[in-house]
Amino acid sequence: MANANESIIFDQTQSDAATARERHVLVMGGPGTGKSLVLHARAASMLGADTSPAPIYYLTPNLPRSGDIKAAFPEELGRLTSRVSREAAQTVRVLAVPSLAHGWLLNFGPSTLGMSGDYTVWSPRQSEEAVRELLRTGTYRNRIPDEDVPDILRWHSLRRSRLPEADIEGIPALWREIVDLYEKEKRRRNVLDEEDLAPFAVRSMEGRPDVLRDWRSRVAPRLLVDDFQNLTPVEYRL
Repeated sequence: MANANESIIFDQTQSDAATARERHVLVMGGPGTGKSLVLHARAASMLGADTSPAPIYYLTPNLPRSGDIKAAFPEELGRLTSRVSREAAQTVRVLAVPSLAHGWLLNFGPSTLGMSGDYTVWSPRQSEEAVRELLRTGTYRNRIPDEDVPDILRWHSLRRSRLPEADIEGIPALWREIVDLYEKEKRRRNVLDEEDLAPFAVRSMEGRPDVLRDWRSRVAPRLLVDDFQNLTPVEYRL
């Protein structure tokens, strides 16, 4: 790989991963071994060697981190090769996985899932406040400590992601009741939360195979995923 910055040194394996022409490439390595840098170099290599107007999608499972990557990406790619201008680097679409799912739902979700088109998406803070509101009323008042709310929502997230850590054994019955009420409250308000986005998008895609084929033909060949090991099963399905 041509590299304008001599301070960035790739070994042969890293260089091979960055410049490989195979359709699918999986980069494996331990913490601190430069996996993300290799992925950035792969994006730079694709931009430098390809004049296709199709965008490169750079995904991360982590919502906050996507903003950091997006801000630094043009500079990062510029460090890696002189063939990539800042303008070209800015064509890389850096997205968190939930954001990609939300983009699909905005376009196709209402028609495939029977959703109202004016739905909103709660942030984690809004989800916590909704659960606390449920706990302040009726039979649940003072029965669950306020500090348990983030743990309740984390468990609910694991359960929806079908992760083994969400095994229902040992989970307090009140937690199960509260998350059921929380889901009913979301439906009443026509709301999704961030954990809904990937599974809802998967269901929607399965209902529009014709549209999905066209979308996948444009997106999949130029899709890079950072922190791939952190994907949940439903995000991997997406």
